[in-house]
Amino acid sequence: MSGSSPTPSVERADFGRVSVFFGARNGKYPDGNQVIVRGRDTRAAFDTPVVANHIGPEFDATELVVLGHVHEDHMAGLHRLPKAPVHVHEADLAAARSWEGFAAHYGSSAERLPGMLEKFRRDFFYAPRPDAIAYQDGAVFELGGATVRAIHMPGHT
Repeated sequence: MSGSSPTPSVERADFGRVSVFFGARNGKYPDGNQVIVRGRDTRAAFDTPVVANHIGPEFDATELVVLGHVHEDHMAGLHRLPKAPVHVHEADLAAARSWEGFAAHYGSSAERLPGMLEKFRRDFFYAPRPDAIAYQDGAVFELGGATVRAIHMPGHT
């Protein structure tokens, strides 16, 4: 798992096994900041914002994805990791697995759904992950010399 440099337009900060790749406008919506944790055994991405599409091989080497919650801006790079297991909080599992679950998660009216789906596909590369795996609050992800514990914090500030 040797690291590689991101494209020059992506700013990066490293903190031991943790790398943060900064999205546009310091990660403000519609982008986000990409966090990657490198263990001896596994490289994990926490969320997959728009900036993930500009990182390159360092992101592509990700072997595990953990989504903090399922919104379009947290899934925009997920399409680049079709073989990586994707873990989502149990409350968001249906939203990760299908468009119908995603739309229900948003509570959108039927007449808005086609436009939403088109926007999410076009701007955020939305694709459902029927293989998504549920985790519960307190779940532990062992990466080999690096341990991450999930703390469920629903909603936004």
